[in-house]
Amino acid sequence: LVEGDRVLTTDMEHGGGLVAWQHYVDLGLLDAIDYATMPAPPPNDMTAADIVAIFEAKFTTQTKVLFVSHCTTTNGLVLPLEELAALAHSHGALFVVDGAQGAGGISVDLDGSGVDAYTVSAHKWFLAPTGSGLLYLRNSTTALTVTPIILDEGPSSYTQASGTRPLHTIAGFGYALDWFAAVGGLTAAETYNSELYAASYALMQPMEDEFQGFKILSATPESDLSGALLAMQMPDNMVNSDVQSTLRSEYGIVVKLLPDGEGGTELVHNAIRVSHHIFNTAADY
Repeated sequence: LVEGDRVLTTDMEHGGGLVAWQHYVDLGLLDAIDYATMPAPPPNDMTAADIVAIFEAKFTTQTKVLFVSHCTTTNGLVLPLEELAALAHSHGALFVVDGAQGAGGISVDLDGSGVDAYTVSAHKWFLAPTGSGLLYLRNSTTALTVTPIILDEGPSSYTQASGTRPLHTIAGFGYALDWFAAVGGLTAAETYNSELYAASYALMQPMEDEFQGFKILSATPESDLSGALLAMQMPDNMVNSDVQSTLRSEYGIVVKLLPDGEGGTELVHNAIRVSHHIFNTAADY
């Protein structure tokens, strides 16, 4: 990156992802961050091509990085990686993906997706210890060569020196992956989570007519843009933090309180988010 370069992202990114790019702006390595507006909820007939068109309109000759979440933290919108990778590369830009809400909740084909970099926060959908994760770099992406200090003397540092690395975290991540594989892996998790998502969506949909202001912010279960996260705007006479507190204290249900306007979006307000995973059952709903 050089002075004048810009990064293009969405207006629904998690603050933890945005702060890294803002750091580059503060250091003068990026000129600015540009934002593409994502829908909440997406139209029922919205396709991958429609998503690509939104980003295409925001590309400039200065755009050197396209950075998106695989699955947005706000309304769970699943972005089409393969199509966006092709778009980024056609403009000579790198395609970097925040997979915190992706891998583990939905299936991922990294080699086939064309992404240049994909990060995983393993304590989320992989149910691994906090502090564990993965970084994927595409082999042909020479611009993203990483040379960690720990490997300066070769891989022996992993086998001949214990150092101060959190071995319990590393081992715990390994156990989590083994357990995940034993219950069917990514494809089985995606199928199961999609079934729970559809069941929740069906229960919530009538509330849009029953309660003024209540709105489902996520894609319909039939859409390729839906995943395992279902976001809802609370009715006008309810406050999302009160709903979150009541669900937890009276029913033992934990939901995510969505900050108003996280990432810059103006479409997410007074909302909560439900996550569907393999430790849930239909009886929970």
